[in-house]
Amino acid sequence: MRILATITVVTLPLLSGVATFGSDRAGAQTPAVPPPIVSSRPGVPGQRMMIAWRPGPVTCDGGPIATVAPPAPEPSLGWASNALITPQRFTFGIDARGRPLGIARAVGGQAIYSGDLAPSLAAALFAPGAARTGCSVSFVATAMPLDAAPIDMLIAYSLAPQNGQLPRAAFERILPAGTTCINPPPALRSRAYPDFKALPHPAGRRDWSMTGYDIDRQGRPVRIRIVASTGNAALDRASIVAVSKSRFEPGERTGCRYPYWVAAAPLPAPPLPDSPGQPDQGNCADEASWQVKPVLAYPDAYRRRGIEGWARIAYDVAPWGAIGNLRVIASEPSADFGAAALQTIRGATKAPSLQGRSNCVTRVRFVMAASDHRNPSAPSEEGPPPF
Repeated sequence: MRILATITVVTLPLLSGVATFGSDRAGAQTPAVPPPIVSSRPGVPGQRMMIAWRPGPVTCDGGPIATVAPPAPEPSLGWASNALITPQRFTFGIDARGRPLGIARAVGGQAIYSGDLAPSLAAALFAPGAARTGCSVSFVATAMPLDAAPIDMLIAYSLAPQNGQLPRAAFERILPAGTTCINPPPALRSRAYPDFKALPHPAGRRDWSMTGYDIDRQGRPVRIRIVASTGNAALDRASIVAVSKSRFEPGERTGCRYPYWVAAAPLPAPPLPDSPGQPDQGNCADEASWQVKPVLAYPDAYRRRGIEGWARIAYDVAPWGAIGNLRVIASEPSADFGAAALQTIRGATKAPSLQGRSNCVTRVRFVMAASDHRNPSAPSEEGPPPF
């Protein structure tokens, strides 16, 4: 008899995600073979650049398929000296609900600044129907100087920076010319926030709204509007109401900005099969307790998007309890969860035994904690920049 153990990795949702900017919808008219990276204009060595990835057409078994919500990778902050990034290709399948499965990066290795490509694909949605196999998509990167990057791209990055904070010059591009709302900013008397629990939280991505407003003599916000957003209408409306209830020190100001956002709702993992799926007979009849418990390692790029997953790992146990011969039997929705599961149990040990054990199998489940949707735009160490 073989015992199947389960390790559950649970994490609280991180208050960051992705904002969709521009038109990224894949279509049959897009070239099947992506060109090399495109630069809006040559960068000066040492110059900061925004890196944006665009998906090409999605095909399954050689034919195009309809995309309901295309992959929308987060923008990255890079350097002109390493802006030449090779296209990245992924293979996967699609289940009957239209969700990608079995996502794997094609041979060639991971390019710099491409850590959100597979998570963005896992968060994508295709037309439901019969399950599909043999699917693939390629992503092409575009590098552009900060003074040429779209404003909504700069906002999206500033709210979830992964490669360093947005430089001051780029922050100033987000603000309107002639603003009197900085240097110094008006003293805040009270900041109001939307009821985030009552707002829709998209699965697999974070939504945000950037408000614009002026301040009258009494310190009240006036001429409140949305200057950029991911299109969450409920969040847009709630953000305008929240700004209207905020108060500042008396004195007129113009060109003020403030963002609100909602965290990604958890995107459940595909069903985990009940069968252990062990490849060979073994002697793992009794499941010994962990002497050194596994170090839980949730893949960060998926955690930011609230994407859950699982992996089934096989391993052997030496008589002294050391874990070895680790291999991934299966993982979903991407191979990254298999790699994270290996990392999770690699440093663990079992209780010593006389003969050791072989072909043990452990299921590792990566589960986001029940989202409490804390006030994600409230001041904190992960709060918004001081627009």
